Amino acid sequence: MRSVLRALTCLILIVSSYSHANTETPAEASKLYIELSPSFVTNYQAQRMGYLKADVTLMVNDQKTMDAITEHMPSIRNNLVMLFSRQDENVLSSTEGKTHLREEALREVLSALESEGAPAAVEDVLFTSFLID
Repeated sequence: MRSVLRALTCLILIVSSYSHANTETPAEASKLYIELSPSFVTNYQAQRMGYLKADVTLMVNDQKTMDAITEHMPSIRNNLVMLFSRQDENVLSSTEGKTHLREEALREVLSALESEGAPAAVEDVLFTSFLID
């Protein structure tokens, strides 16, 4: 009887540790990243000639959105180039301005996907590189 209880206890511990180790929250399981390449290079509004170079990566929640981004990449890139070229030098040089630009870029990406009737589960826009000169 004692050996049966030990075996049962061991089995419960093994099963519970295995099930705990394999639990992922849905948010962790569904994060996908897609890099928009090549880099974005455009002029921006300034007193003198200036340019912006940005590497952009999108954080998405599912494969359907990832496929939609790939399919509609020209529209997304167009919206982002237009957005970047409208920016003012003062906005681009501040941290708050860059944060606001990321938020605007997310709206532009979502707008491009929604206008095509595509899935738009884009969670965030990440600047993996950002240069202004």
